[in-house]
Amino acid sequence: MPTHPTTTKFTLSERRVLQARASECSLRGKRGRYVFQYARIVNDRTELAFYGGAQGREQFTTVYPSSVKTVHRLTRTRGVAAARSKMKGK
Repeated sequence: MPTHPTTTKFTLSERRVLQARASECSLRGKRGRYVFQYARIVNDRTELAFYGGAQGREQFTTVYPSSVKTVHRLTRTRGVAAARSKMKGK
């Protein structure tokens, strides 16, 4: 089985750069949020690997860059999640 070179950093556009385990995305046609793992080139096409999905049904998936709908800002996402958990505790 041939090995494909992988990278943990991928540039989608000028403003959107994916970093391994630091970029959370929404994917077209899939429910939930996914965390970027790595990018690789297979048959002259770039594939992006993600882990995540609907809560309780997380899975590993690979998609083409055109399937990335939204790149979420993790600092904001984690801050909102922390605030929500504090509110639930009160």
